[in-house]
Amino acid sequence: MVSKQGSIDWMCLPRFDSPWVFGRLLDWDRGGFLQLTPTNPGASMFRQYRRDSNVIQTIWTLEHSRMRVVDFMPIALKGKKLKPPESLRLVRMLQPLAGRTEWSLTFKPRFDYGRQMPSLRGLRPGLLAAHGEDASVFLQFPIGATLELVDGTAVITGEIMPGHRAAILLHYAGARPVPAAISIDEAHALLHQTDDYWMDWLRATTYRGRFDEPLHRSALALKLMQYLPTGAFVAAPTSSLPESPGGSLNWDYRYSWIRDTSDLVNALGEMGFDDEADGFMRWVRAAHDRHPKDFKIVYRIDGDDRLPEFVLDELEGYRGSKPVRIGNAAVDQVQLDIYGELMQTAYTCWQSRKILPKPRREILLQVVDRILEWWEKEDSGIWEARRRPRRYLYSQVMLWVGLDRALKLDRSLRMGTARRAAATRTRARLIFFGRTSTAPYCEGAGRSRSRIRRVRCSRTLFLRLPTVVTPLCTRVAVIVSRPLGSPFSRKLPFCAVWNCNTVPWFAPLRAVSSTSTSTSSSGLPLSSMSSTASPFSSSTSTTIIPQPFSSPWLLSSPWLSSSSATMAVPQSSPSSCARARDKGQADRTKAIAAQKEMKTLRFMGGCLLSLRR
Repeated sequence: MVSKQGSIDWMCLPRFDSPWVFGRLLDWDRGGFLQLTPTNPGASMFRQYRRDSNVIQTIWTLEHSRMRVVDFMPIALKGKKLKPPESLRLVRMLQPLAGRTEWSLTFKPRFDYGRQMPSLRGLRPGLLAAHGEDASVFLQFPIGATLELVDGTAVITGEIMPGHRAAILLHYAGARPVPAAISIDEAHALLHQTDDYWMDWLRATTYRGRFDEPLHRSALALKLMQYLPTGAFVAAPTSSLPESPGGSLNWDYRYSWIRDTSDLVNALGEMGFDDEADGFMRWVRAAHDRHPKDFKIVYRIDGDDRLPEFVLDELEGYRGSKPVRIGNAAVDQVQLDIYGELMQTAYTCWQSRKILPKPRREILLQVVDRILEWWEKEDSGIWEARRRPRRYLYSQVMLWVGLDRALKLDRSLRMGTARRAAATRTRARLIFFGRTSTAPYCEGAGRSRSRIRRVRCSRTLFLRLPTVVTPLCTRVAVIVSRPLGSPFSRKLPFCAVWNCNTVPWFAPLRAVSSTSTSTSSSGLPLSSMSSTASPFSSSTSTTIIPQPFSSPWLLSSPWLSSSSATMAVPQSSPSSCARARDKGQADRTKAIAAQKEMKTLRFMGGCLLSLRR
């Protein structure tokens, strides 16, 4: 994670869920960092991603000199002769654009979550080693640069001018020997090869329209969350960032949640990226084979379900927000919605290829049996409540989704007569869970309060059923018409995305316009949104980034644009909603056709996603 000051303040090696090497994000003194900047502190900075790539470049300008720093993590391409060494993790290219620029590099690695200071020593000109108890990090730098070692920190200075290039290369060696030197030409070739990888991946998208650039950026941000050796996606690359500055609800999200990954690969699948969903289902099978009795809600990226949670009291936390937690005790919770999420992802895969492999079919039949057995049980819900379990609306809706998708898959799934009949009966009973006379579809059993997840439920088609939509349309129309600074939206920043997912079905067009305008005017990069932090409070000067969870909803929301497309949107009264629903399939077909062009969020043109502090 690169800060605006040119510093790598977060980097876990060798995997997302490994201890960090650079973790200044959570402790300014003990965390460690790798900072590359011009020596003169008065230089101005501009940075951006290269088009259709996850390579980021920063341009430093000072009077008559300019220098570009290009940061990337090299990727090996099939069929290419040049393959980066397995130990090579990061390359920082220095490219002069005008005049001579003096630069300074500060290298301060820390191991074992900041508790271990490695020993630094120069091995040869241009190579520095940091040795810990279990692993070593090597830093290759220009041979002509000056090296100074002070108290576990290396400061390297040099200069660069037009006609010359330089590179900083970081290796994580583990128990492997000292890496061989990489020439500047090889580093430059790896840069172009990495650009080619991301561009080739984007060619799989089936979207063609006005919003291709912001959509590509959102998809690329999601792809960065994937651990390629297993195909798993992490919920976020970070740990212990607070829901609000100074708060204590700081969790470790560097693992793969069934729910989050299902939403993510389904969103990518809607853009045409089918391999990610297939890879996720293969990873699910591997995790299931380890523990065939039960699905856990979260796993390590290698499929292991051991995530012991502990606190690092000695670390100050992000801007003083303690505690710093490693691991996640939620792994032992029961959250029934994951079964519906799995069935939805399997259905997405089947829709694209019409194939259901036998091992996947066996797992899905076990999922159906578990839903039929547990659908009346209490759970911890999507909110991962660590107190008494209850029956939550969202869990029940996703169980409905699981049975609904299983019935749609039945020709390939072959559930059998008894199981099919049980699934049909249970699906019908789940429709009426959570309905009361005062609060249609409240949060959970015995609760009158309605929460934003009810709006999210519309994504599943559960709330679009004719028997369900009438009692809800008035309430949802009122909710989504509230300004985003209201207490309703202050709960979650990405609730605006859920709102706009639901508005076209329940509210007047002016509510859609109001919601989209308010969301876009917040000016936040959506990959930087916290899972529950508010972007509208006075504390938004510090961006918090526990989860890029808003991105999947941006890719899949049915947005409208009054200037280029129209849609038959029902008015806010129950009677007019009912009449609009009763118009038949013709109106619905027109609505879907209009959505396909505007499916990608009006405000995304101004929200190029970037992971930043």
